[in-house]
Amino acid sequence: MLVKVKHKGEQRFVKIYEVKLVDLFDEAFKKFGIPLNRLSDAKLFDETKTKIDEDVFEEVMLSNIGHVYELSLDSTPEELDAEVMQTSRESSILDIDDCDAVILNIESPLQTQSSSRNKDSVIEDILKKRPGGDQIIKEYRRTNKLTDASRRKMVNMVIANMTEIHG
Repeated sequence: MLVKVKHKGEQRFVKIYEVKLVDLFDEAFKKFGIPLNRLSDAKLFDETKTKIDEDVFEEVMLSNIGHVYELSLDSTPEELDAEVMQTSRESSILDIDDCDAVILNIESPLQTQSSSRNKDSVIEDILKKRPGGDQIIKEYRRTNKLTDASRRKMVNMVIANMTEIHG
């Protein structure tokens, strides 16, 4: 099974051969060069900040495909809730969590908030420069979400911008 893992702003695919929590931690730590002696500090939480233990990991993974899971080192659910509340107050145009892959965040709250704000402002700047982008921004600010059609337009605008810049 391939799992998309994010660490300090960098995303990579991590391959696990068995759907076991310890295997996911082990492979993600190796991939990103995190010392394995921190393995005992690792905790995994689902989108509702419920801790996922090893005995239910396989069932949770297979029944919640596409959900985003958070890997935390030495965090409690209360600390994660505080991070989420702070991040949601500061969110702008794009909710990165609408991805169809498992993304594990192994970064400090300050790095997460900073990179999220940076990504949001880049997307917003791109939309402001494109015809129809202002309508997408207005829709998001009004409803705090985007319709599928608006999301597709936004993605096309971002891709067009990337193509112009990077070829």
